Amino acid sequence: LATRVELLDQLNRDLNTVLNQSITLQLAERQLQVTADRLRTTLDEQMFWIPSNRPLDFAWLQAVPAALGKQFSAIPWESASNELWAGLQARPFLFLPVLLLSIALFSRRRWLREKLESLHADIGYVRRDSQLHTPLAILLNLLLALPVSLLLALGGIALQMDARGQNASLGATLMQIAQAWLVFHTAYRILLPGGVGERHFQWPPERLHALHRYVRKLGIVVVAVIAVVAIAERQPESLGSDVLGIVILLVGYATMAWLLGRGLLHRKGDARLSPLRLLTSLALGLMPLALIGALAMGYYYTALKLTGRLVDTLYVLILWRIAEGVLVRALAVAAHRLDYKRAVARREAAEREGRQGADGEQPIETPILDLARINQQSLRLLHLTLLSALVVVLYWVWADLLTVVSYLDNITLYEYASG
Repeated sequence: LATRVELLDQLNRDLNTVLNQSITLQLAERQLQVTADRLRTTLDEQMFWIPSNRPLDFAWLQAVPAALGKQFSAIPWESASNELWAGLQARPFLFLPVLLLSIALFSRRRWLREKLESLHADIGYVRRDSQLHTPLAILLNLLLALPVSLLLALGGIALQMDARGQNASLGATLMQIAQAWLVFHTAYRILLPGGVGERHFQWPPERLHALHRYVRKLGIVVVAVIAVVAIAERQPESLGSDVLGIVILLVGYATMAWLLGRGLLHRKGDARLSPLRLLTSLALGLMPLALIGALAMGYYYTALKLTGRLVDTLYVLILWRIAEGVLVRALAVAAHRLDYKRAVARREAAEREGRQGADGEQPIETPILDLARINQQSLRLLHLTLLSALVVVLYWVWADLLTVVSYLDNITLYEYASG
């Protein structure tokens, strides 16, 4: 019995020792994580303001063909493709539900288009039209664009879970491409002739035709740009030799500046273009040119960080414009219904007046609402609310770069000592 008691005491002491060591290890791991986060933040702040590459001078341009050939030959195409295929094969059951959903959406595309056309046909008819027609039409357009995004996103998730070789970077790239495809392809379908933009939002057909072409081209450029950004941000050690990424970004920035500038020139005669929208459009058009300047001076890492925020800003503006169209149309439908009810009430009152006049009775006067005034007040309140929401969301998009800007507080420009 004494031996058992001694063994139990020894076991209890050992358990207490292991427990104390585990607690110490947890605290040390937490402190290590805090230190690593602090170091990562410091590195991000400093790398943002320090050139990561040499300037793109004439010597760099002369070395581009040889550098591109060297970079292409250094890419392990066979091993990367084998790792990619192995990562996708490792989780076949993860693909099955989404693959079946994508196939179902592809097979039902004709039905989705017919349902969309029936919704478009109801627009303008008070008895058949409703405020839900526009959200349903946008949802159908989203479902038409969803299968490709689902497959890309699922491939990205599988590669990120596998994480062998370059699969983690490729997975993150596929995830961002899936997001870009969903946003831009949905916007592309909304801007189709006879689509939601023309039938529901009552946007001018000539402007829709131009925007339709711009959005398609801009979507292709954004996909190429975010693919470079997603890979390069996860390989900061190879930024100095990444000539291919710099060339793709230079071409992408130039194309984005041209497309956004053409879009701004096309909208300059729009009477509804407020000074804030004009300023936002001008900033979007000039930012790619600023990024070209940053790349030319060697700030490759800085350009990558800002490019991600620029693409997110484009997403926000597209979604904000769609939300504005949906809410404005909801007010218009409500106004049409109110106008229709007033017309019916006037007709019934006229019929009652005819009968009452025959009986020698006076009709009852009813107050008439100023519908135009109500619409203007509602539109002002709606635009103010949407503008406030846009400012908040844009601040959230760019907020993580505020810590980078705060790093400038640690730099002393000059000192002055008074005698």
